Amino acid sequence: MKRIGLIAGLALLVIPLSTGCDRHGEPEVLQPCADPAPLNGKPDPAAPGMIVGLVPGVDAGEEANRLAEKYGFTVEYVYSMGAFYAPDMTPEVVDPIRCEPTVRYVEYNSSVHSLD
Repeated sequence: MKRIGLIAGLALLVIPLSTGCDRHGEPEVLQPCADPAPLNGKPDPAAPGMIVGLVPGVDAGEEANRLAEKYGFTVEYVYSMGAFYAPDMTPEVVDPIRCEPTVRYVEYNSSVHSLD
């Protein structure tokens, strides 16, 4: 009888560790997806934020708003080329964003300097 109680107790400890919840109460993705969108560049303290490129044919404005609502960031610009800029996207949501089927790539924002 003690053995069954021990196994049940261990199961109660293991199950919450393997699922988790995000801040919106939805299941958290703890394992990366099989084929995440590429992550390009590197963090640049002078240029915070991320640029998210979307697959062709996706309405960039609608999708930017949907992803912002789902993951809790702000969209500052939506580009006509099918991408958007999110200045406050946190590192915690980069991997889940890369696993969204509408996302083509994610890249760190960067500073641009003239050669003059």
